[in-house]
Amino acid sequence: MSLLRNRYKIPEDKFTEITRMSEQEIAALADQSYVAWMTETELKKKDPDIKMIKEKKRNLTKDIEKDPQVIELRAQLKAKIFELTSEEKARLDEELRNASAEYNRSIKDFRAMFYTCNDIKTKRVIQE
Repeated sequence: MSLLRNRYKIPEDKFTEITRMSEQEIAALADQSYVAWMTETELKKKDPDIKMIKEKKRNLTKDIEKDPQVIELRAQLKAKIFELTSEEKARLDEELRNASAEYNRSIKDFRAMFYTCNDIKTKRVIQE
């Protein structure tokens, strides 16, 4: 049984191909994939059809939020949640926050380093 798992559900043949690549080939593919990912993300942000649909969705949400019945139900829900919230839940929330803090900090630092390195590599590729 292989130690490698196809965690991100790419096609099996592509996954197998990647597992057989050299370190340099994997690094080059990772760089290309990152550049393509960031480029596609920027294009998606600028797509006028997507912007229009998002605007319509925001407007619909605003209209729903103004409905008197929705306002009343939200107030009732807030009151019920407050009524059911106990000191035990607050204690568990704090305990979970404390137990997760070191992991969260480490993950955040790693992610920041990953994005920084790849942003710099992407900018270099784009400028070439």
